[in-house]
Amino acid sequence: MPLIFLDLLKYMLDVNSMTRYTLQEIKDHPWFNNIECDLIAGIIIDYNIIPIDDQMIYLCVSNN
Repeated sequence: MPLIFLDLLKYMLDVNSMTRYTLQEIKDHPWFNNIECDLIAGIIIDYNIIPIDDQMIYLCVSNN
């Protein structure tokens, strides 16, 4: 594995929550910036991306 990835992994898996990388720190890491990624809003389950349907969320929340 490339050393730059191992560096990122080390900080992501840090057991100390004070020094563990936040999501923003992960996104700012040089390795993350070297990959092309089209982020799609949705819920990822296994290999499937389930899009978020704003109308369905509204219906669920309004029927409480």
